[in-house]
Amino acid sequence: MYVWFTDEGIWKLLKGILSPDREKVCELVERIVELTGIEPGARVLDISSREGYFTIEFAKRGFKVTSIEVMKPFIESAKKLAKKEGLQIEFINDDIRNFSRSEYYDLIIHTSVPFGYFEEREDDFRVIKNMFRSLKNGGKFLLLLNGKELSLKKFLKKEWMNIKHTYYLIENTITENWESIITHWTVLKYRKRIEFDTKMRLFSGTEIYSILLHSGFHQIKLLGSLKGIPYNEDAVDLFALATK
Repeated sequence: MYVWFTDEGIWKLLKGILSPDREKVCELVERIVELTGIEPGARVLDISSREGYFTIEFAKRGFKVTSIEVMKPFIESAKKLAKKEGLQIEFINDDIRNFSRSEYYDLIIHTSVPFGYFEEREDDFRVIKNMFRSLKNGGKFLLLLNGKELSLKKFLKKEWMNIKHTYYLIENTITENWESIITHWTVLKYRKRIEFDTKMRLFSGTEIYSILLHSGFHQIKLLGSLKGIPYNEDAVDLFALATK
């Protein structure tokens, strides 16, 4: 079955839209370190790490990092970057639904792309439970999500974007009961027209709080950005920070 999330061509076209640029990641990692209180030498797992930008920045700060990514081209690209920087990083080319490592990590992050790209909700639960098992007691799990409340506030049925001479027509549809957002992309680049769809799960604050709680986490905080502001009417993102 075709899965958009593992289509390398789509990610090349949407680089910088669905995931942050490398320049921004440096600042975001500093904020994550401050939020979590994690110290150099601790074990960090970066899941769905994409190009490995978060992985690299944590490793540069003295953390012992594992990077797991289902798309081999991304893993190979991240390996080359790590070698260039002289960094020792464990890279794993696998599906995060299949990965767990009992009570091993101090921090697990899912921040390169919003969580919720699997077709079935059961897979979301499976990943979260695997991450709970993989954390040490007192370890923290940080994930970025598409918030329902934010989607309601910012929803546009149609918009145009122009990024570095590439034009994007973005047409959004909300599925029944606000479960997901389906985006039809029309990309105009080098006189070529490319069309495809993406689908992402939407989570309300109370939904992700309940999922994390029932997976065994406690001290769950919902954040409106990595600056640490609460998830409220002023939020710009939805991050969940949960402790085992």
